[in-house]
Amino acid sequence: TTSTNITGDYAIGTASSGTYNIVFSKPMYAPDTVSANLSNGVILPLNVSLDPVPAFGVSGTVTNSSSIGIANAEVLIYNSNISQSVTTDVNGNFSINSVSGQHFYDDYYEVVVGKWSYRTSCNTEYIGSTTNSLSITLDDGYYDDFTFDFGWSVSGQATDGVWAIGDPEGTSNQGTNLNPDDDISGDCYVNAYVTDPAEGGSTGANDVDGGTTILTSPILDLSSYPTPHIHYFRWFANAGGTNPADSLIVRITDGNATVDVEVVTPNSSNTSTWFANSFKVSDYLPPTSSMQIIFYTADLNDNNYLEAGVDKFQVSNSINPPTEIINITEQKSVIYPNPAQDVIVLKSDEMGNIEIFNLLGEKLLESRKYTLLKEIDISVLPKGLYIIKLGEISNKFVKTN
Repeated sequence: TTSTNITGDYAIGTASSGTYNIVFSKPMYAPDTVSANLSNGVILPLNVSLDPVPAFGVSGTVTNSSSIGIANAEVLIYNSNISQSVTTDVNGNFSINSVSGQHFYDDYYEVVVGKWSYRTSCNTEYIGSTTNSLSITLDDGYYDDFTFDFGWSVSGQATDGVWAIGDPEGTSNQGTNLNPDDDISGDCYVNAYVTDPAEGGSTGANDVDGGTTILTSPILDLSSYPTPHIHYFRWFANAGGTNPADSLIVRITDGNATVDVEVVTPNSSNTSTWFANSFKVSDYLPPTSSMQIIFYTADLNDNNYLEAGVDKFQVSNSINPPTEIINITEQKSVIYPNPAQDVIVLKSDEMGNIEIFNLLGEKLLESRKYTLLKEIDISVLPKGLYIIKLGEISNKFVKTN
């Protein structure tokens, strides 16, 4: 496998002579497969022309469980080639217009939709020029994996390392993980709320310094929940220097009283890792319509490192967190061309067995992956939609005639 240079030129070869199918592909162009006879010591000029595929816009409606449009819902549509976001209008409608330069092409996309006081939806959708109108329903409830900014507030006097949404970049000190390298697995996107997601070029460049940084949720109306429980993943790391003694304090308030729910110190278990915690609200305060959760941390000694994080916040009526959120595998592998006729190429940083299943879950093909790029012959498969798995990573592809 190779790629063309800036002028479209390429060169590729193989040690064994014979007849080969050569696949040319690029996003936004129709792929082409050419059969060629290659001979040892002979350079074969082979030029192809790829036709651009038509671009189109995407529109849709976001409704609640009563089929009423949800205003100001956030919509994110992305894959490895494009990422576009939009907010719904007063009727819950949205549109991404192709003439604005935000082009979509026939392909699979991750579609993430959310709003505060609703449970975020995330799905893999095949969007084409004739299937570019989406309808998404959001269930009532509180869920936030920080794909979007739902209005959490940040306060405090810290001069660095304040709370921010982003894809965390890991740091460490003498074998201790400080800033997380990723958000938690099993949510809709790559973001978390952390004390500055950026690494900053050195271990302590963006850790908390100079005082407090406080993260406070939007208002939670828990008055209609029979037995509200709050669930979240938290990260805390405090290391280096002399006697690190900082803490992460989780608090709940009803607007009048504020109560500590969890105090995490360097001596606590489950530090320097994402840890899931849940609690019953009524064990601390009577549930009301004006509650908030607070994540408080403070740097008391500039001679050590302090990092904290929060992810996958949600509310339920049970000590067990809800499981109906659809998980999306991060873009750790790419398949091209897709759709494909005879051959697909799997590009991934993972290693392991490659398995191809039909939609009934029957395994049809299996191959061993040794390199970052693997060409797979799918000519024996009938036309249809298939699932390809590499370890824990799953993708879909379409086999054409």
